[in-house]
Amino acid sequence: MTFYNANAVSIAVIKDYKIEWVKAYGYADTSEKRTATPQTLFQAASISKSINSLGILKLI
Repeated sequence: MTFYNANAVSIAVIKDYKIEWVKAYGYADTSEKRTATPQTLFQAASISKSINSLGILKLI
């Protein structure tokens, strides 16, 4: 997080098409010192492409 200057990250591990575990690190709002949780909403950015393709392949 320091290297990329990120305030927070959320990590989800998917195994056998199911969420194995989820963890969040850092601050969702640095001014309020509100910590990030697994329920904190983040922009999906480029990771959504691989998750979308996984869903399409599962449908096929």
